[in-house]
Amino acid sequence: MRATGTFSDFFAPGGTQHIHSAATIRTMTTDQTGGRAPGMMPGFDDPAGPPTPWGIGFSIQSPHARAPYGDLVPVGTCGHGGASGCRLIIDLADDIVIAIVTNTHARMGRERWMQRLDIVSNGVMAALTE
Repeated sequence: MRATGTFSDFFAPGGTQHIHSAATIRTMTTDQTGGRAPGMMPGFDDPAGPPTPWGIGFSIQSPHARAPYGDLVPVGTCGHGGASGCRLIIDLADDIVIAIVTNTHARMGRERWMQRLDIVSNGVMAALTE
């Protein structure tokens, strides 16, 4: 059963409160870059590494690339990371939205910063999907 009135309801295929057309939602949640959007997600768009697909505004988890939102999100999950320590994860299949807001900046110890965000993302996904 889908929850109604959630943020993901604006984007989920079965949502009832869309604020964009179906065509716009498709372009936001499907790859528009061929998996290569240099500069969009530093550390995730290495030309020698696996592709990180991008829709309009959202990066998208693919089966070929490390999740930019932790290791427990399913393929097709979309969202956006913020340079100031924020992360928005929209799992369209399970109607889960996770918003993480911190005051830690990516340029101040990037590896540690990413590890902390992944720990929180994975913990929340594990709790909500078990």
